[in-house]
Formats: sequence, C-alpha cells, structure tokens
Amino acid sequence: MVIAAEAKIFQEYRKGMKFNIKFTPKALMHLKNFRKFEQKIITDAIKKQLGNEPLSPARNRKPLRDNPLSRWELRVEKYRVFYEADTETGLVEIRAVGYKEHDRLFLRERNLSYETDRTDTIPYSA
Repeated sequence: MVIAAEAKIFQEYRKGMKFNIKFTPKALMHLKNFRKFEQKIITDAIKKQLGNEPLSPARNRKPLRDNPLSRWELRVEKYRVFYEADTETGLVEIRAVGYKEHDRLFLRERNLSYETDRTDTIPYSA
C-alpha cells in the first residue's frame, strides 16, 4: 500500500527536513481515495514543498482567508493539500487533500463550491 510506504519515506526524509509532516486521519482517508500514481504525485510534492519552508508563500503555496479547514493551501497540479504549520514544534499537519475542477473543490466524495470573491467561509465539517 502506498500510504504505509509513504509513512516510512517521510521518516527517512526527516533527516533533511526542518519540519515533521503528519496527516490527520481525515486527510489520510482523502489521500486513500486517489489512485496510487496520484498519491505519489501528492506525497512527493508535500515532501518537497512543505519539509523546509511551509509558511513561505510561493507559486504553489498560499495562505488562505479565515476558514474552518486550514490556514494554508498547497497546489499540486489539479490537487489541493490543506495544512497548518507550527514553527515552534516544527510540525506540518495535513488536514485535507482534494482536487479542483474549474471553480469546484472536491474533498473525498463531497463537493465544496466557492467563488473567488466570496467573503464567508467554505462549508466543511471536520
């Protein structure tokens, strides 16, 4: 199983990373819904993008407006990884993994629609 293998890989990569990466149980469920090659694309990007500077805005990393899901988003092709990072503990917590089609975000089987100019929060139940 790719997920179990990825847990070992994250431990091995820890030596070169400043931050530990942890998935919430819900995020693991989200990740398991993707095909194995998609899981690899997503987890490779998480290691590369979030292992050292998860709180630095970049082309594929951005802070989000206040919402119940997370404070940060990592964009990986059509996939979206929502996470929190704490510099004091050195921990990145992956809270959700989904994909986007046009202006619609899909987390597991749930479709979350939002417009870019919307000021209220994205409906999400943790």
